[in-house]
Amino acid sequence: MGVYGLAFVAPIAHHWLRLLEKIFPKRQSKLRQFSGLVGKVVLDQTTISPFFIGCFFVYRGLLAGKSTGDIKKNLEENYLNIYKNSLKLWPAAQVINFYVVPLHFRVLYLNFVSLTWNVYLASKTKFNDN
Repeated sequence: MGVYGLAFVAPIAHHWLRLLEKIFPKRQSKLRQFSGLVGKVVLDQTTISPFFIGCFFVYRGLLAGKSTGDIKKNLEENYLNIYKNSLKLWPAAQVINFYVVPLHFRVLYLNFVSLTWNVYLASKTKFNDN
């Protein structure tokens, strides 16, 4: 799992967070700061979060030696529930990340939050050997 995070998620997250900062730069007025924060969280949760969840399913399945059919079945059965549960953690975590954490520490912060999230993901994406 460490390879997945180090070689795949971290580089994408690094560039993603920089892109979000360019799309929604810090503003002087509180209203513009708030709208930028909301924009970052909404864009993050509707694009990159669903992408990473899907990639995690594929990675876990390939690591377990499962067929594409098995991976697809697992995605169909569990993806929506996992995405809904991600919305219980990640928006709040990202509000803290975007509002409090300096840009150069944001991937590190995400790594700490991901420790707990990945344990949950691993338990929900396991394949049964029936």
